[in-house]
Amino acid sequence: MLVATLNPIRVADYKELFPNVSFTSSGPSKQWLEENNATTVSVWVPYDHETQTIESCNPYLEEGIVYTVRARELTEEELAARDNQKRQQNKSLAETLLAATDWTEIPSVYAEDSVPRLTNYNEFVSYRMSLRLIAVNKPVVVEEWPVKPEENWI
Repeated sequence: MLVATLNPIRVADYKELFPNVSFTSSGPSKQWLEENNATTVSVWVPYDHETQTIESCNPYLEEGIVYTVRARELTEEELAARDNQKRQQNKSLAETLLAATDWTEIPSVYAEDSVPRLTNYNEFVSYRMSLRLIAVNKPVVVEEWPVKPEENWI
């Protein structure tokens, strides 16, 4: 359990900071820390995942807690890299979903004289066209992924 002594701030495991004190298995209590000019440590801060990241920093005290990270705004380059990664992920998923329905393009699957025959072939054509649009255009956000139709055979 990380704790920090104050004035100056020093962060370490409580056993290292207070080697001559015996604590219960849960470590020092909040009251004990306060009485001994110490406090808890947080290695996380809330941040907006879309526009920020967290990074390590020198320990600082805020509202009675010592933090070892700060939130910072993503740079234009980081935003562009994140968007490119999302585009590539969307393209990859669309291509995987397309590959899973490649079998629908075999002529014997939909030919009028084939038995069995896929009767809702046009639904698969529409589904695959929607996936191709995603794979080709590579949007950052796909508002709604196409839903694969159920196979109807006769």
